[in-house]
Amino acid sequence: MIHFSPYKKFYYGCKNGFLPAIKQAVEQDNINPSIENNVGIKFAYHNKYYDVLKYLIDLSSVKRNLTDEDLQKYIKLLK
Repeated sequence: MIHFSPYKKFYYGCKNGFLPAIKQAVEQDNINPSIENNVGIKFAYHNKYYDVLKYLIDLSSVKRNLTDEDLQKYIKLLK
């Protein structure tokens, strides 16, 4: 992981359900987790990575870029 760019870390983590990579990219590398129309949350949703989905939904920058319909869909999956 150490050789990945911050955005590659984020994409890798979202595609593979690897939360530590996502947290490092967001919290230490300060990437925007809502990049590309919230692609990270879409990866997590389609692959059923619930811990990643929960983490991303809790980020205000992600949440404010979701439609109400999408937010409800993601929350419903977590219940």
